[in-house]
Amino acid sequence: MKAILAVVLVLAAVALVVAAPPKPTWPKAFRTSFDFHSNENKNNALGAWYSSESLKSEKWDHEFDHQKVTLLRRYDTGKQFHITYERNKQAKCISAPLTGEMDVPNFANFSYVKTFVVDRETVDVWDQKTSQDTDRYEDFAKNEIPLSFSNKESRTLFIDFKVGDQSAALFAVPRDCKNATMIDEAPEQLGKCSIGQKLKCAAIIALCGAECCLGGCSVSSNCVKCMGAAWDNCHICF
Repeated sequence: MKAILAVVLVLAAVALVVAAPPKPTWPKAFRTSFDFHSNENKNNALGAWYSSESLKSEKWDHEFDHQKVTLLRRYDTGKQFHITYERNKQAKCISAPLTGEMDVPNFANFSYVKTFVVDRETVDVWDQKTSQDTDRYEDFAKNEIPLSFSNKESRTLFIDFKVGDQSAALFAVPRDCKNATMIDEAPEQLGKCSIGQKLKCAAIIALCGAECCLGGCSVSSNCVKCMGAAWDNCHICF
């Protein structure tokens, strides 16, 4: 009887090992809409995120008060742009230096938690313990397409996530930005930040772009205050 029980336990352990999926990998090029929800201030931010490792470029689009605000990061040229589009579609821009390499999410320290089914789709759940929190990542089991990222501060739901090469035209600097207002101070070397931090900071900095370009782009006192607060919270990511 003991021998049979031992065999059953071994088979059960093997089944668990086999059932655990391989760790997720982040796409090298993609576009997605997203719904960012902050648990701190209960605010939501809707936007779009475009990324290409081969082009060394990222872009976020946000809408605030019927204004389109874009954060464009060009690692190939070492510049990032905070762009506000007026109702006449003219772009008003602030530019800043960009250092470091393009940060790509790494799931090496994530552990498999469980699998569940939503709308007939199987979803894998992964957790990463940090010193202060737990990051949770969910992706679709059949193709590893990202579904959501969350922690105690926020949750981001990815919508219509499409993996594939992106056009270089997506990351072109608008003509109106050729004479962009420059912020001369070079940022510190970028560090590693989570997907949640990156999305949160993209929204914060986009809001600063709107603040700095109200009535024409200039480094006003409100602009400096906003950028300073963004720097304190986000200099590792941006």
